[in-house]
Amino acid sequence: MQTFDNIILIGMPGAGKSSIGHALAKLRGMQFVDTDILIRKQTGKTLAELLKDGGVTELWDAESNAIESLSCHNCVISTGGSAIYHKKAMEHLRQMGLVVMIDVPLPTLKKRLGDLSERGVALKNCLTSDLAAVYHERLPLYRHYAHVRFATHTMGVKRCAAVLSHTIDNKQKHGLARTQSSGKRSALD
Repeated sequence: MQTFDNIILIGMPGAGKSSIGHALAKLRGMQFVDTDILIRKQTGKTLAELLKDGGVTELWDAESNAIESLSCHNCVISTGGSAIYHKKAMEHLRQMGLVVMIDVPLPTLKKRLGDLSERGVALKNCLTSDLAAVYHERLPLYRHYAHVRFATHTMGVKRCAAVLSHTIDNKQKHGLARTQSSGKRSALD
C-alpha cells in the first residue's frame, strides 16, 4: 500500500485551497501549512507588499524560496496559485507528497473573486486583472504537476474535505496511478 506523507493543494486563486486544506488537515489529524503565510513569516511582508515593492519577480522569488525550504511531515500544504511557475519548487512538492489540483471552473472562480482590478494576479511575465487569461495560462501547469485533480465547485468545504480524504485513502489503498520514473498518470486519474 502506497502512503503519502503530505498532501499538497494547488489551484487557482479562489479555488478554496486554504479553506479545504484547514478542513482536510483537521479531519485527517494533520498539521496545516499555508505557503502564503510562510512567505510572510520569511520576508516580513505581505504578498501585496512584495508585489508593490519588487513586482512579480520579488513575489515569485519569495514563493519559490518558501516552498523549497519546506521540510515537514504529516501536513496538508496549501500553495499560492502561482506556485506552478516554479519548476524546482514543484518538483520538491511532488517528492514530499501527493499533489492535488483543486479544480474549479472559470465561471465559479469569477463569481468567487469578483473584480480583480485591485487585487492583481500574476501571469508568467506580468500582473493582470484578467482572470480568464490567468486561468488559461495556468490550467495546463496545474494539470501537469497534479497527481490527482479534484473538482470541488458543487460541494461545501466540509464535504470537499471528506470526499477528498476518501479519494486519498483510495489512492493509498490501490496505489497512485502513475509511474514513479516518468511521473505520467494513467487513465485512472
